[in-house]
Amino acid sequence: FTVTAEYEITQEDMDRGFVTNVAKVSGNFGEDPVEGEDEETVLRDKTPVQYTVNYLEKNTNKALAPQKTGSGIINEEITEHAITISGYDKLAPTTIIITLKAEGNEINFYYIAKIKPVDPVYPPKDDDNLITLEDNKIPTGRPIEEKLNMEDHFQYIKGYPDNTVKPEAYITREEVAAVFYRLLTTSYRNSMWTMNHNFSDIEANRWSTKHIATLANAGIITGYSDGTFRHKNYITRAELATIASRFDNLSPFVADGFSDIKGHWANKYINSAAQKGWVKGYSDGTFKPDQNITRAEFVTLVNAVLERRVHKEDILPDARQFPDLLKSKWYYEEMQEAINSHYYHRLEDTYEKWTEIYYPTLDM
Repeated sequence: FTVTAEYEITQEDMDRGFVTNVAKVSGNFGEDPVEGEDEETVLRDKTPVQYTVNYLEKNTNKALAPQKTGSGIINEEITEHAITISGYDKLAPTTIIITLKAEGNEINFYYIAKIKPVDPVYPPKDDDNLITLEDNKIPTGRPIEEKLNMEDHFQYIKGYPDNTVKPEAYITREEVAAVFYRLLTTSYRNSMWTMNHNFSDIEANRWSTKHIATLANAGIITGYSDGTFRHKNYITRAELATIASRFDNLSPFVADGFSDIKGHWANKYINSAAQKGWVKGYSDGTFKPDQNITRAEFVTLVNAVLERRVHKEDILPDARQFPDLLKSKWYYEEMQEAINSHYYHRLEDTYEKWTEIYYPTLDM
C-alpha cells in the first residue's frame, strides 16, 4: 500500500536546520492457522526480518542518500528507517521505499514525503516558499535546557591511564559523542536512548556505540554520505560548532562572523555559535572551520554552552591535578571545570565559587 503525507516546515525545523522522516512498519508475514497445527509453528510474528531502505527522488528514482539495511522483529516498531536530510531547500518530494523480507516473503512499504523548500538562513529565490511567522508564533525559551544538564557541574572529561589529561591533543568524533551523551538531562537521554544505528563502521560491541546511537537518534550527530560515522577521526571546529548548535535554536545573523566561512556547509551553525559566544576565531579574523580541535578547545566550547566558568582562585585545593595540566596555561581553568565534579554558587560576575568537590558514580 502507499501512504502519502504532506508536512509543512515549521520555524523550529528552520532553526534546527534539518528534517527527519521516520517510517514505522509492523506486519504479520505468517498465514492463518491451519486446523490441527500448532499456532506457534505457523504464525511468524516473532520472525526477524531483514529490511532495505532506499531514498529516491520521486519520478526520477534518483538516489538521495545511501541505501540502508538492518533487521528487526515483526510487530515491534522498526525505527531504523530514519533519514536526516540537510539542505532540504534543494530537494524535490521524496519517495522512501522500504523492503522487508522474512523467510522468502517480501513486501514493500512506500512513504512519500513532500518537503516544501525553505532555506532557514538565506531568503528563498521563490517568494511563494517564504514562511513568515507572526511575532507571537516565534518559539521562545531555550530548548538546550531541556536537553543538556546545565545545573549539575559534574566531571565530563577524565584522564588517561598514564596519568595525563592531554589538553593539547586532538579529540575524536566518538569521544565528543560520549561527552555530550554524559551531559544530557536524564529525561532527554532516556527518551532518546538506543543501541541501534545505521553507521556501517560502528561495531555493536564498541564502547561508544550507545553514545553515538543515542545522539544520532536525537538528530544531534550525523554521519557521512557513504554511511559511515568515522568515529576514530579527529573532529573539526566546524563539526563541533554544528553539534553544539543542534541543541538549541539557531541565532539569526546579518553577516558572517569570520572571513573564511562563506559558502561553508556549516556556515549557519558557526555563525549561530559565534552569536551565542560559544566559539571564537583567530586574531586574523578567520575561524579555520576544517582544522581539528584540541581537547582544551573542546572543553572551552562545552563550558561556554553550559555556562560553566570559574576564576583560578576559586578552584578548591583538592581539585584533580595532572602533570601535563599547567596552571600557567590559558586553558587551566577550563580543564578544571571539565575534570572535577563540584558544588558551587554564582558570583555577581556570573563566575562560580566552588564550595565542595564530590565524587559521584558516573557512566564515563
